Amino acid sequence: MLEMTNMNGANNPNRILNDCRSVDQGIDEIENDLRRLKSIQQRALDDPNASSTSPLAREVDITTQNIMTKYTGLVQRVRRIKQDPESGNPRNAPQVGKVDRRLKTAINQFQQQERDHRKAMQDQIARQYRIVRPDASDAEVREVVEDTSNQQIFSDAVSSAHEAPLARPNNALVD
Repeated sequence: MLEMTNMNGANNPNRILNDCRSVDQGIDEIENDLRRLKSIQQRALDDPNASSTSPLAREVDITTQNIMTKYTGLVQRVRRIKQDPESGNPRNAPQVGKVDRRLKTAINQFQQQERDHRKAMQDQIARQYRIVRPDASDAEVREVVEDTSNQQIFSDAVSSAHEAPLARPNNALVD
């Protein structure tokens, strides 16, 4: 009788499966967070006035950090589940393996999304720099892209362009 009353204790035959279900729900939550992060990242890319200190950039950073914290917690939980001798039980092993693979897939998805976003930001910075400095060499553009402090190149250049007249190219149409 004592075994049945201790539902969360070591004697609960469903303990491993319940833990796996809980981790699975955590992965669902992270997948929702990833969709939200992707939307925020896109809004940040679409905002011509966004900088590394803008509210959108801060929201991207905070959301990313929250996702990482959740991942870390889930990885630790899966590690504890896998260390439990009952995780190898034929009743539990398939679910433990499934949740472990699903977590690894979700982590890979997050890492890919981060790489894609970083690449899109670098491409955007390169385009903006080439607009401001069309004569820039590839090496100069690469250097600017790799310098993370150059997040607001286009906005700064447009602002300074209002202070100084734009030079017209030789083949520009005159009004």
